[in-house]
Amino acid sequence: VEYLRFSRCLLIFDDFEAILQPSELAGHYREGCEGYRELILRLAEVNHHSCLVLVNSEEPTELALLTAEKVRCLKPAISPEIAREIFQEKGLSAKDKDWKILMTRYGGNLLALKIVAATIHDFFEDNVFKFLEATALFIDEHISNLLAQQFDRMSSAEADIAYWLAIAQSPISLAKLREDMFIKSSLSDLLKNLDSLGRRSLIEKIQPGETVFMLQPLMLKYVSDRLVDRIIAEVLEAINTQGIEKMQLLKTHNLSTSIAKRKGVKGEVSHSILGLVKNRLQLVFVKNMGAVEPLNILTKVASVLENKSPLEVGYARENMANIIAELTSSCK
Repeated sequence: VEYLRFSRCLLIFDDFEAILQPSELAGHYREGCEGYRELILRLAEVNHHSCLVLVNSEEPTELALLTAEKVRCLKPAISPEIAREIFQEKGLSAKDKDWKILMTRYGGNLLALKIVAATIHDFFEDNVFKFLEATALFIDEHISNLLAQQFDRMSSAEADIAYWLAIAQSPISLAKLREDMFIKSSLSDLLKNLDSLGRRSLIEKIQPGETVFMLQPLMLKYVSDRLVDRIIAEVLEAINTQGIEKMQLLKTHNLSTSIAKRKGVKGEVSHSILGLVKNRLQLVFVKNMGAVEPLNILTKVASVLENKSPLEVGYARENMANIIAELTSSCK
């Protein structure tokens, strides 16, 4: 503090989330790093001539309590102007309607748009329309790894909420989210987890009117794919063991609450989680075992669920029935 009083300094802490604890609510420090909390509080409260900048994707809890004029929290705003400059650097241009789809799909994420611009230049002859026709939401390995790092920092309760938001595929209200959740948490706990997801910059809170929540577009795509992977693994485990012991998400999350199409920008179609599960299972069955035998086994497993209490099987009975119905209709 004395150094910052004596000289006019700019002090930058980059990647600040590296000293924050993962797998807990956002903003808690790793063991041994708690002194940073005191430092931040001191620099926010005492008089000095310098400036501290924290660059991070996860807001420390104490910042929410610092309302002094000296403290500012700045989140990157969606900037069509900067995004257009990124495309112009690659010699690309887009019609207004195509540009609107790009900004909606990628939520104004400048890193994603930079990668998209390079992809269009390298593989689509600089034609933005061809790229939009050929792809839905394009996530390369670099972005996928970054999203995985963010997801892995969540607590288990936050991850459960993220899966529900992915199933919804559209903005969902607090009341609807709480109604759908099989394992009911207190309202205060649910609000804490939603607040934590917000401080991680992973969800959007939409107003005015009734407040609704949704995952940011890139995270929605990533969480949807991750959820489908886990559901597929649970279904294949049920086929291999002819049992229900390893079912987790099939019990806790109702896949049939998802929708087939997201209202909004023309051309923005979002497949339901149930539909994605069906498509992936069909590929696995055709490649490895054919469709008839695994369907028969799934039907047998589903019959076991019929004799269990709702408290024991949760949504598994409904999910298995819907998966079997989807696969059966595709075989006809």
